[in-house]
Amino acid sequence: MITPGSLVLDGQRGEPVSEGRQAGCGAAGCLARVSASVARLIWSSVMAAVADGQPVDLDCGRGCIMGPVERPLFDVLGFLNEPTHVASVATVTSRGRPALAMMWFLLEDGRLWFNSPEAQQDQPAPFLRAAGEAHDVAVMVATFDPPDDVRQFRAVGPARLEKRDVSRVRRIYERYVPEWSPSWSSHAESAKFRLWSMVPERGMAVTFPGLDDSPTCRWATEADLLARR
Repeated sequence: MITPGSLVLDGQRGEPVSEGRQAGCGAAGCLARVSASVARLIWSSVMAAVADGQPVDLDCGRGCIMGPVERPLFDVLGFLNEPTHVASVATVTSRGRPALAMMWFLLEDGRLWFNSPEAQQDQPAPFLRAAGEAHDVAVMVATFDPPDDVRQFRAVGPARLEKRDVSRVRRIYERYVPEWSPSWSSHAESAKFRLWSMVPERGMAVTFPGLDDSPTCRWATEADLLARR
């Protein structure tokens, strides 16, 4: 687990290299061309070296050095636990079309939890389909109340369907409803909705105090994110 901060693989863009994207430097470019499992193994080895305080030259002396990025200027996990923030969640439909929704959520057990309606009128529910097939989804939680409160959390990671858990659904709802009632209990227990979750595996967080730029916090594993306060 990296404690100094998020890591940089691509020296030009300052982002972790993902499968399918050609990087601007040699060793990082190799990561973009190998399988996802091999890339994760290489990535883990490099992160372990940096965690021990060792700079890693990814381009054989030609200037692509992996190193830490500054920590965020706000408590990322505390931000996600603040009540009433909603998440913008994106995926693609079975036809490859974009799907976007605003959802209530809960950060718990290292995952973001959601409760979404099942398919209606034989139309597949895109978020439940993504979760059922372990596809990545993208999540953004943001505030925009300038100049004092402009914060963003963005994450991408695999989703999965979860077992029925009424108590957890209730904890999601209690972040938003002003008072619990029998109607909300019925809603939480409804079989028309399905609980699912995602791991914020990769992402970034940034704030703009006074609308000024500030360091961007990036992470490449959920463990690195959960270590941040």
